[in-house]
Amino acid sequence: MDLHDVASNLWQVGGWLPLFLIVFYFVPVTKFLLYPFLAGGKYLNKLTKIFGIWEETLSVPRYLIALPYLAGGIVWQIYLGISEGAPKHYAFAAGGGAFVALTFLNSMMKRSDCLNLMDFVITRPSIHPQEFFDHLLCSYGIIRHRLPKSPYRTIDLVDMNFSKSGKGSKVSLFSKINGAWSTIKLARIALLVDKKLGRDVMRRVAPALSCVWASRIMQQIGGSLKIDGLDNASKKTMPTMFLFTHKSFLDFIAAPIASIAVSLSLGKNSNSPIPLFLMAKNHFRKNIFLYRILGLGKAAEALGMIFVDRSENGDIARAKEVTTKASRLITEEGMSLAIFPQGTRALPHPSFGEMKFDSGYYTSGSKNRIKADGKHLKKGAAFIASRAIIDLPEGSELQILPVAIFGTALACHKGSTQIKMGAEIRLSIGEPIILTRDDARRSMNKDGSANDEKLAEYALELHGRIDTKLKTVSKIHAELEQRFFTDIRDMFEPFALDEISVAMKQWRGEDFLVHALLDCIYSCKPKHWRPFLGELSHLMMNFAERKEFLALKSKIVDAI
Repeated sequence: MDLHDVASNLWQVGGWLPLFLIVFYFVPVTKFLLYPFLAGGKYLNKLTKIFGIWEETLSVPRYLIALPYLAGGIVWQIYLGISEGAPKHYAFAAGGGAFVALTFLNSMMKRSDCLNLMDFVITRPSIHPQEFFDHLLCSYGIIRHRLPKSPYRTIDLVDMNFSKSGKGSKVSLFSKINGAWSTIKLARIALLVDKKLGRDVMRRVAPALSCVWASRIMQQIGGSLKIDGLDNASKKTMPTMFLFTHKSFLDFIAAPIASIAVSLSLGKNSNSPIPLFLMAKNHFRKNIFLYRILGLGKAAEALGMIFVDRSENGDIARAKEVTTKASRLITEEGMSLAIFPQGTRALPHPSFGEMKFDSGYYTSGSKNRIKADGKHLKKGAAFIASRAIIDLPEGSELQILPVAIFGTALACHKGSTQIKMGAEIRLSIGEPIILTRDDARRSMNKDGSANDEKLAEYALELHGRIDTKLKTVSKIHAELEQRFFTDIRDMFEPFALDEISVAMKQWRGEDFLVHALLDCIYSCKPKHWRPFLGELSHLMMNFAERKEFLALKSKIVDAI
């Protein structure tokens, strides 16, 4: 069989070709014919959604299979028309061209429908995620989709709950696929808005997309998300730096909701721009899965997020560049920022029996960084705030808002690839640090320019205040002490426990080295807890020198 015979069989008009065209083009052809009509409603949507699922399933194969096949058929029919002189072959080629044109026309209609859905959602961020994706799929169906005047179902962004049975079990494969598909669709929609309408519109759409994404993921894992402490946020309009504790990749889902809830609580529009996140470059730009497949990295680029090289031996010049860029976004564009000052996720506290524990606070980064004294928090946030407050206009203020995230590590902790059902996530907003021009003057020369030496001193002082605020809102010390005294109760006599309690007082205040050691101990496997707690207790009772505590810390970290 020669090439001519192969082509004749492959592009033969008739046989299975009608079935092929029906499968791939029933929805686009029907929608084109019914284009003058517009319909919607709860009951009709159920039918339209079925065809929308059909269309979504075949949209990629249509481009990868049907389109190349039709293009080859057009060329072959034109060749036959020239060689045989039969007009019917030109007619067949024209028919194939009509289906090719319909492919691109259908894509244009779908993009238009997506933009219409964005117009609907931009002021309705509390739309139920299932309804959002139902509308999206209905817009892909056989008739143009009419959106309702308001959502049929909504959620409470401050207290969303998608609890299901099976708490603690692993998330099903279907839910994972659904979550990945939802993420991809939202990222593509964000890129479409950026391309067609520009970054300013994209930033106003982003809060609604963030809410839909967060609620969609919570729906798939059967979780709940609650926000406490909204009253702590300043009621004045000012740039804000949101500083979050970091325990799990789920933090990136929960964190944007806090900033949106703060904006709504202050009476701002629901489409007020979300803060720009400082994001790890190696995760969101260099990771092919997150960047290209899920599209999170590309969407973050479109929003103008700041990508940071997270290596511990980072270039000082590069760090200054990031600091300058971030501070300019605050001073020149009035943008708010969102930062995870720990730099990376803290290690989890392994569960023991019926007791389920979250992650710690002092155990972020490599083992060398954890071993070091007081390196648990990076200084970038303090330097950005210090630099920004100098460049803000007279009378301006900057709010630093600490936010502790609880429960994400119980659902999926650092090092785990499995997500557990029934995550109970809570965000607690602490008391803010308000910076004014009076604070800035401490870092300036007499002519009003920045004094690098004074700026560094002020930034270090501010870094300590940030650390204290995050520790307070996360309540990490109270939790560690409670576990410590509970676990050593049967290890020592009452008088020894009193001595340890007295010794603990000297570590409260400005120096929390013992608490850092406890955090490291509880990040080890449970079999190490009692031996290390015993060693720590003896050091405290003997009022050992600091270097002995640091030596024990190094020993503990090696056992993690």
